[in-house]
Amino acid sequence: MSQEKQLVHELKLALHARGLKYRDAARALALSEASIKRLFSRGGFTLERLATLCALADVELTELAERVQRRAPQRLRLTRAQEQEIVDDPRLFLVAWLVLNRWSVRDILASFTLEERELQRCLIRLDRFRLIELQPGNRVRLRARGDVVWQSGGPLQRHVQDLLLREFLAGDFAVRGAALHVHGTIFSAAGLAQVQRLLQRTLRDCQALAEQDEAQPFAERHGAAILLAVRPWHYSGFRRYAR
Repeated sequence: MSQEKQLVHELKLALHARGLKYRDAARALALSEASIKRLFSRGGFTLERLATLCALADVELTELAERVQRRAPQRLRLTRAQEQEIVDDPRLFLVAWLVLNRWSVRDILASFTLEERELQRCLIRLDRFRLIELQPGNRVRLRARGDVVWQSGGPLQRHVQDLLLREFLAGDFAVRGAALHVHGTIFSAAGLAQVQRLLQRTLRDCQALAEQDEAQPFAERHGAAILLAVRPWHYSGFRRYAR
């Protein structure tokens, strides 16, 4: 994605975060809603129009540029031994899960029965893995901002599939705030590759919204899990009917 498209994408997220629609942007620029949609999809914003919409979203243009920079891909791959060490220690796995999901040390201590010294030991180990940067005052900075590449078929992937994913999918998706969509179809190899790119963009959008939500009081936020997945697959229960 070009820098211009990334900047426009961040602007769209900023407008959305304030509950603003295309019609609001159209009114601010004295354009039709159709023209605004074309600008967002094809680009071509002038600096003046960008500045006007930034003012509408109550965000500085320089801040949008910083958000683009912060979201630049930073991939981190743990070794298999490091993954196994995290899986073998339930407390370390808990802390790794929480800090990757942007929990602060204060909120972890307030929500879980971990002693401060015990939590610090876990953070030191994660710092040693270069998963985080442990700063003075036990402040945590994510080195990869959650973009951690797991070993294919490794300890963490198996652990999440066997325990967390099994429990997640067994839950009730009829409750408020939940959604589950399963769609089976037929794709070419090129189509599957394009779907994978779409899922990556969707994940980045979700991460951006999570970062924006950090401004909300902790008590007003709720734990959630997002599953984005695609793979070549045929249901085994249909095999006996296949020719």
